[in-house]
Order: sequence, then structure tokens, then C-alpha cells
Amino acid sequence: MADTLGLATELQAVTGKGLTLYYGLNGDVNTATWYKVEGTNSVPIPSPAKTDIDVTTTEDDVKKSISGLADMADMSVDCNYYPNNSVHRYVVGTLAYDDTNIPWKIVGPYFACYFNGHIKTVTSSGTPDAKMTMNLTLKVSSKPQFVYADDVKAVITYNSTLAGDESTGAVTGSVVGTFAPNSGVTATFATDVTGTFTADTHYTISGVPAGLTAVLTKTSDTVATLTFTGTATNVTDVTNISLSFLDAAFTGATAAQTTGSTKSNIAITFA
Repeated sequence: MADTLGLATELQAVTGKGLTLYYGLNGDVNTATWYKVEGTNSVPIPSPAKTDIDVTTTEDDVKKSISGLADMADMSVDCNYYPNNSVHRYVVGTLAYDDTNIPWKIVGPYFACYFNGHIKTVTSSGTPDAKMTMNLTLKVSSKPQFVYADDVKAVITYNSTLAGDESTGAVTGSVVGTFAPNSGVTATFATDVTGTFTADTHYTISGVPAGLTAVLTKTSDTVATLTFTGTATNVTDVTNISLSFLDAAFTGATAAQTTGSTKSNIAITFA
């Protein structure tokens, strides 16, 4: 039969191996800092269910109905429980008691799924002769957004030469992000930006030591450079500065379509 719809003639089934679950803090699905929930054994994909609304009248020969709103089914996630893991501790000790909807994402073979939701229940259990487990019930409260591998239009890679001076608190060097479009795709840093990007419009940044100011500069259409001015009031080493580009930072791509739009482990060592 001719492929009149232009669909792929070769289909490849995949297993759930590699499915991973993350929650996000301090932002939305495009800007959050992501934390991986380790040890997952099963990760369901958000699934909608609709109810039928009966609109049959006395003049109809058969029953008629219209579709109601989609209700996202609860997600039951099973994990090994790691009490020495900071993410598991945060899930059990903080998120379990917080009814605020936060960003979540599932990353699997060839796709990622983003949604907002909150934890309804957390159950941890174990026996003397079996591993400890943790079950999360997630309530999905938004329409899931799926991004597939062929939707990814660009990749940002990073190189850091940051170094802190322990005696003065000054920071030298930079973090250079290089934007590499996928083959055949025209995507760059925003063409309307000249000089520096604007915080909260083009990017967000967190974890910067007090006394330092981040400066993000568009070096070229494919290169952005992060530097720091000022002097740190506390010269303790940091490893968790997080830089997130927003949609406005790009031309021809969105943050969700750009692998590396968030760099969450920027470090400064003072010596």
C-alpha cells in the first residue's frame, strides 16, 4: 500500500528503559532548575480521560453526547527509596506537604514531557528482607507538553574558566555558551539583542554569591558569555549557580527546543 500520508515506513518500538522523572523549582517548565528523582521503577506518561455529557433530546432517535473537559489521571510512580539522597529527602519532607503546583518533566527515548502538578500522596515502606520503596501519586494540573527528538533545533555547549580570588572576592574568567543549530535549521541567539542580554527577559540566573553581579553578553549570533562583576562578600566555593535562557533569547527556536538552555552546575572556586 502506498504511503499516501507520508508516514514513516519503519516503526521502532522502544522499552521504558531510561525513563526518568524530574521536578523543577524556581521557575516554569522553561526556566526551572531541575532535580532528578533517582531510582524510579515505573514512570507513567500523563494520560487524559474525558466524560461524555448527554445532550439527547426527546426528538432524537439515538442518544447524543458531547465531550467534557479532559481530566488528567493521577500518576503513580514507584521508586527505590534512598534516604541518603537529598532529592528523596526533599520529596518526602517538603513536597509531600506542599499543595503548590510545580513543573515536572519525564524524559524518555526520543521525547520529553513537561507538565505542572503536585504530589497527592507519598508512601515509603520496607521490610527486613526487602528493599525500601517509595510511591508517589502525582496530580497533573495542566495539559502536558511533549517535545520530541526531531523537535530539538539546537544544542548549547558550555566551557567555564571562572576563578575566584580568595583575598579580594573578585571573579575572573567566564562561562562561554556556544549555540550549535541542528543540520538544516536556522536558529541563533536573538537577532534583536546587541551587547548584553536582559535579566528576566532573556534569561534568569540563581545561586550567585552576594556581592557579585552576573553579566550575560551576546558575543555573536552563536556565542553568549557569562561574566561576573563586583566582589563576593563570602568567598566560599559555590557549585550551584543556575543559568536559564528564556524563549526571548532565541531566534528560530524556543527554550524547550534547545538542549542546554539551562546550565545548572556553574561553579566558582576561590583560591
